[in-house]
Amino acid sequence: MPGFGAPRGNHTHQGQDVLGSEGTPILAPLAGTITWTSYQAGGAGYYAIEHTATFDFMFAHCQSGSLAVKAEQPVSAGQAVCHIGETGDATTPHLHFEMWVGGWQARGGHPIDPLPYLQAWERPGS
Repeated sequence: MPGFGAPRGNHTHQGQDVLGSEGTPILAPLAGTITWTSYQAGGAGYYAIEHTATFDFMFAHCQSGSLAVKAEQPVSAGQAVCHIGETGDATTPHLHFEMWVGGWQARGGHPIDPLPYLQAWERPGS
């Protein structure tokens, strides 16, 4: 699975792919507000965008029917967003996770590598 910055045709991979079993819950790492949910057949599949005080997060390839959030909904840290799936152009169950500074796909916004944050947030025994 490609990591952050890997070439992807006419763009670079803007997140980290985290392999997992289909149906594994995906939790919001920080409190924030869901700003967008949608479906992209040729890409992200079912996905959600969360805005927080410091970052925007994208959770992609969610399992069909598992989005537990909707636009304009506040979420707390640890709240379920969706479940790992294989939707869109995914070829195996995984979470595609992006972190953005300055807003998700916003003018002046840009993705950063979420790997150090994912490692810091990982819970012992998980």
